Amino acid sequence: MPTLPTMNSEPRETRHAPPAPGRPSRSEGLALAAILLLSALLQLVNLGQQGMGNPYYAATVRSMLVNPRNFFFASFDPGGWVSVDKPPLGFWVQSLFAAVLGYRGFALLLPQALATVAACAMAWLIARRAFGPPAGLIAALVLALTPISVAAGRTNTIDPLLVLTLLVAAWALLRAIERGSFGWLIASAALIGLGFNIKMLQAWLILPAWGIAWLVGSGWRVDRRIGAIAAAGAVVILVSFSWMFAVEDVPADQRPYIGSSSTNSAFDLAFGYNGLQRLLPPSLTGIDDPGAGSMRPPSPGTILSTFGAIETGPRGPFRLFNHYLAAQIAWLLPMAAFGAIVAWTREGPAFAWPLSRSRAALLFFGGWLVTGYAFFSVANQFHRYYLIMLATPIAVLTGAGLVAMGHDWRAGGRRGWLLPGAIVGTGFLALAIAAPFEGLARSFGVAAGIVAAAAGILLGMFRHRLARTGLQAAPDGGESPATPRPSGVSLAAAALAFIAMLAGPAFWSAWSVAFPVSNALPAAGPNGDLLASFAAPLPQARSAGEQAPPAKGRPSGIDSYQPPDPALVAFLERNHAGERFMLATASAMSASPLIIDRAMPVAALGGFVGQDPIVTPRGLAAMIGRGELRYVLAPDPRKVNLLSGMAGIWGTLKGTDSRPSGQEEQSPDGALAPDPTMFLQMFMTPNVRWVAENCRPVPPVEWQTPGRPAGNPLAGLEALYDCTPGHGPSRALFPATEKPPWRPEPQIGAFSALEY
Repeated sequence: MPTLPTMNSEPRETRHAPPAPGRPSRSEGLALAAILLLSALLQLVNLGQQGMGNPYYAATVRSMLVNPRNFFFASFDPGGWVSVDKPPLGFWVQSLFAAVLGYRGFALLLPQALATVAACAMAWLIARRAFGPPAGLIAALVLALTPISVAAGRTNTIDPLLVLTLLVAAWALLRAIERGSFGWLIASAALIGLGFNIKMLQAWLILPAWGIAWLVGSGWRVDRRIGAIAAAGAVVILVSFSWMFAVEDVPADQRPYIGSSSTNSAFDLAFGYNGLQRLLPPSLTGIDDPGAGSMRPPSPGTILSTFGAIETGPRGPFRLFNHYLAAQIAWLLPMAAFGAIVAWTREGPAFAWPLSRSRAALLFFGGWLVTGYAFFSVANQFHRYYLIMLATPIAVLTGAGLVAMGHDWRAGGRRGWLLPGAIVGTGFLALAIAAPFEGLARSFGVAAGIVAAAAGILLGMFRHRLARTGLQAAPDGGESPATPRPSGVSLAAAALAFIAMLAGPAFWSAWSVAFPVSNALPAAGPNGDLLASFAAPLPQARSAGEQAPPAKGRPSGIDSYQPPDPALVAFLERNHAGERFMLATASAMSASPLIIDRAMPVAALGGFVGQDPIVTPRGLAAMIGRGELRYVLAPDPRKVNLLSGMAGIWGTLKGTDSRPSGQEEQSPDGALAPDPTMFLQMFMTPNVRWVAENCRPVPPVEWQTPGRPAGNPLAGLEALYDCTPGHGPSRALFPATEKPPWRPEPQIGAFSALEY
C-alpha cells in the first residue's frame, strides 16, 4: 500500500510533467530581459501625458502626506473630512514614492508602472517552474502586451499593485503545494489579505481557486489538508480585516468619514459599495433611487446603478467578447482556456494524484480564470480596468497551452491538429474583435487575424511533413520513429503565427503609449477614453474668448487634473479667517484641483460623487454657525435646471423624448452613454439645494478669471456661495498684500503640517 507524502516530501511527477528547470540559460536571460524592457517601455514612454493621473487619487496622496492621521485613514482632503473610497495600502505605496521623489505626477504613476513590469517577471517565474522556460517567456510576453494591463499600469489606479501582490501569493501557494509547506501556505494567505487592503473584495476573486488547488494538489492527508486551509483562511480574514477593525475602533468624530459608505463603516464600504453593489442589480441591494420627495438620503451606490453597463455592456456569458471589452482582454482568452485543457490531458491519466507541479499550477490559474470570467459575466457594474485580474491567468495558461500544443504538433498524430486549429480560431477571433472599429485599428487587427489564420493553416499542412520526416533507419533496414525536426518553413510559419496572434494586443497597447488613456477609467485603444466621449454632449457655459473643450483622445477635465482658477485661490486666501475649511464643494471633482495644487483644507460635502450622507443640511448649518465653514462651491440649481431643459428639448428634436429617464443611448462610436440630464441632477443633493436657498452668491468677477476654460463639465454650472450671515461677499477680511493666516508648505513632504 503506498504511503502518503510527509510534510517535506514532493508530489511525484507524472510522465510528461517537466522537471524543475535549473538556472536560466544565457539565451533565456537575454529573452527575458528583452521582454521586461519592452514592458518597461510600454509603461514609461510618454508617461508624462497622463499628468497627475486620476485627480481623486492624486488629491488623496497629497492629503496623506500632511500628517500621520491622514496617512493612516487615507483621507481625501487635508482636513480629514472624508476618506478615499478604497483601503489605504495602495495609496501608502504611492505616498512613499511621492515622499521620496517629490509630489508630482511621475511619482504617483511610477509604482503602478513598476508593478506591471514586476508582474511580467513573476509570471515568467511561475510559468517557467511549472511548465518550462519557453512557457515562462510566453507568459511574460503575453502579460506585457495585454492591452488593459498596459493601460491600467500607466495611471495611478491601484489595480496593478493588487495583481502583483496576488501573483506573489500564487507563487507562495504553489511552493506550499510542491513542498508540502504550511509556512508557505500561511505566507500566501497573508499576501491575499494584503491584497484585500489594496482593493478589498477584488482580491478575494482568487480564493476559490486558491482553496481548491491546495485541497486537491497537496500531498497531505485529507484531514491535515482541511485543517491547514482552515487555518490559512483565518489568516486571510485576519489580515484582510486588520485595517477595518482598527478604523472601527476609532470614534467616528475622531476620524474622516469612510468615503462611499452608507453608514460611515469600513465594512459597509467593503461589502456594500465595493462588494454586493458591484455584483447584484440595484433592486437587490436597496440602492434604487428613493424618488422625488423622499426623506431617505441617496446611497453612494446610486452612481453604480446609474452607470451600470455603460462601460461593459449587458450581462451574459459572452460579455467579455462584446465591443466594449473584447479588445481589452479577450484576444487570447479562448487560447488560454483551450491550452489549459490540452496541457492537463497531456500528462497522462486525467485524475492522477498527487498532482504534479504543472497540474497544480493549471488547477490554480484555471480556477482563477473561471472565477473571474464568471464574475465579469454576471456583475452588475465594474470598470474595464478591473479586467486586469484576468490578464495573469490568461498569460500563464497561454504559455502552458502553446508549449503543450507545440510538443503535440511536433510529435504528429491526431493531437498534432490542436495547435493549428487553436491558431486559426485565434485569428478569426481577432477578425471579429477588430472589425467593429474604424480606420487603422480595424485594418491592422483584421490583417493580423488573417495572417494568424493563414499561418495556422500552414502549420496544419506541415504537420504531415513532420510525420514523414520523423523517421530514421532502423538496424534491421526498416524505419523507426524519431523526434521530428521541423523544417525552416514550418518554423517560420510558427513564428509568424505567434507574432500575428500578439499583433492585435500589441497595437491596442501601443495606442496607450501614443495617446493618453483615461485616468479615471483606464482602457486601451481607440474607444478607451469613455469619459471624453461622455463629457462631449454636456453643454458648458463658456465665457467669451474661452477655449473649446480638449479634442477627443486627450484627457478631459472630468478625467484629468486641471489647475484651479488663480482668482478663486486668491479670493479664498484673502478671505480666510481661520475657519476649519477654506471651502466646501459638492463632490471631490471640484475639490481635487485645490488640494493637488495648494493642499487647501477643502471639504467635499458629499464625498467622491456627492452622494455620501456625511452631513445633513441641519448639520451643515451648524458647521457654518460654529465658524468652521464660510464658502461653498456648488452647482447652481438655476443653471442645472436650464441645462436639463435644453437637454430635454434636444432629445425631443432627436426623437428620443420617449426614452425613459436614465436609459442609456449609443454614441457615434458605439459606446453607451448615460442621459446627461440624469447625470447633472445627481449632484443636486439636499445640501446643495440648502446652500442655494440660504447662502448669498458671490459675484463671479470676484472669484473667476474671465475667459478661463472650465476645469470639468460641472465648473461652468457652479456658483460660489457666502454662507456667513452679515459678511458681504465683496468684503476682504485680509488685504491682498497681507499674508493670509493659512499657507501651505513650499514643498509638501511626508507628514508635513499645514499652517493655520
